[in-house]
Amino acid sequence: MDYVNNDDDQTSYDLLLKRVWRNERCSPTLLPYEKELVETVDLAIKDQDSCIEELRKMSKDSTTDFMISLLELELDRLNSYHRDRLKKIQQFHAHLLANKSEFDMMSPLEQKFCEQFTDLFEKHFNNCCFLSGIPEKLQKLNLQYMIVKPEVDNHVFVHVLEDLGDVQVGDAELEMNSGDFVCMKFSDIASLVEQQKVELV
Repeated sequence: MDYVNNDDDQTSYDLLLKRVWRNERCSPTLLPYEKELVETVDLAIKDQDSCIEELRKMSKDSTTDFMISLLELELDRLNSYHRDRLKKIQQFHAHLLANKSEFDMMSPLEQKFCEQFTDLFEKHFNNCCFLSGIPEKLQKLNLQYMIVKPEVDNHVFVHVLEDLGDVQVGDAELEMNSGDFVCMKFSDIASLVEQQKVELV
């Protein structure tokens, strides 16, 4: 997705961040990392951080307090986006490492975190837990049976953002028009979420 570096587009950044954050929060899977948007918003927040301090030093009126609240809300939303992603990485770490296409959806820092978390997880089971107290031939972890996978067949609520016409949903076709709200399996709509033609609610 293209992001324009322009102060006039701050509102669109806010709306995009809300959508990306909400999609990540409602999705049963880890969605592709929105590098450009996150970096743009993060840079804007760092610039605004000094503004927040200046605003706090200025007169305490309702307008100043409101401005500070808006700036802090944007920071909270970005932090929440990162927390949601880290939670999914911890939950699905072995699955993400075993699937290159899903591993590539993470940022380089998230990939490093996933690898280190998996190493710690395996060391914990091998060294600290009950495994050291059982016969050696039973100690080997069978990770294939321990891998937690996202439940992509869970149903999600979707808000359609543009006219899509007839969309294949399982064995049937469903007409999806801008503004429609639909409940369907995430697996049937995942690609449209990634393309931001629909948003999760």
